[in-house]
Formats: sequence, structure tokens, C-alpha cells
Amino acid sequence: MKNPIFANDLMKINLRITAEESMPPDKWQELSIEERAAMLVKGKSYTFGHFFVYDKHDYLQSYELRGEKTSYYMIDFRTSYSIKSHLIKRPNGGPIDKALCASKLLQLSVEARSSLREKLSSYFARVPEEDLT
Repeated sequence: MKNPIFANDLMKINLRITAEESMPPDKWQELSIEERAAMLVKGKSYTFGHFFVYDKHDYLQSYELRGEKTSYYMIDFRTSYSIKSHLIKRPNGGPIDKALCASKLLQLSVEARSSLREKLSSYFARVPEEDLT
């Protein structure tokens, strides 16, 4: 929240941005010229590659995040789970249980779903740290 880019619009976490944009201006200035150059050469990337933020909506309660009130919600790809349920009948194009459908409050826009797919692909296609050694 110290980075003005994210403080103004938390959904910018979903975008690839430059290294300079990825950190608060004072932190960027603390870097040496060589460090800045090395980061800029990499081009745009996801700052928080494991998070996806979805837009606020009146249906979603606001909450406090580091002393600031917000209504943005976030998915953390590191804590994703597979859920097996007899209520979800999709493999053969079958219907989803009516009770399950009735519990749905919101749906991501086409653009947000596209952005989520792109970011998920990027996250799960990366080489994990444990495989680098």
C-alpha cells in the first residue's frame, strides 16, 4: 500500500508493470544505477505474481487492510484447492445444482476472466524456487 500505483488502484496488481512502477519511488531511488538497469532490462512483469485482485462491489463487505478501509478482494494462487462435490456436474455438460447456482453472487467480467487466466498461466508456468537448485 506504500506504492502509489497500487494505493490508487489495487487492481493494478493484475497487470504487468515496469520495475520502476513496481515499488515506491523512495525505494526505487535507493537502488544503485546498476540495480535499476538490471531490473529495467527484464521488461514488464507481475509484481505480485501469486495474487489476483478483483474489483470492489456493493455485495462485498469492506474491511480494513493495514489501517485502510477497502472493498477489494484477492485470490492467492498459493492457497488454491481442488473441491470435489456431487453438486458440480460439468464434465459432460450437465447442469450445475440449482442450490449451488443460487449461491453465486457475482461473476467476473470477460476482461477480468481473461486477465485471471493469463496471470494463472504465468504463475503455474514459472519454475518453482525449489526446482532452481
